[in-house]
Amino acid sequence: MNALLIRSLVLSGAVVGVLTAGGCSSSSGSSPAPASPTTPTTTTAALSAAFGTNCKSCHGKDGATNFGSKGALKGSTAFTTASWKAAVRNGQGTMPAFETADYSDVDMKADYKVLTGKIWP
Repeated sequence: MNALLIRSLVLSGAVVGVLTAGGCSSSSGSSPAPASPTTPTTTTAALSAAFGTNCKSCHGKDGATNFGSKGALKGSTAFTTASWKAAVRNGQGTMPAFETADYSDVDMKADYKVLTGKIWP
């Protein structure tokens, strides 16, 4: 019986060795699984210079300042691209309108992405 037990242990060790060599190891030295395609990424992009010139005095340097009855721009889910563009180009409440010479479409779209996390279509 001892021979049978030893043979079983040797075979089980061989199976574990094969599984480990084949990438089925759960050891802490293995590299982490790649991120799934749905994992959100954090952007480190900065707001445009035009935002700094035209907007930060009311909305804060990072867009996180509440202004009037409106919440902060940073993290806002209230804006669509159309409502964002309308507010910038036509003004809203006490906010003046900004022409493309002062706040380009490129800067406006980039700032929208940084502040809302949404991509301008």
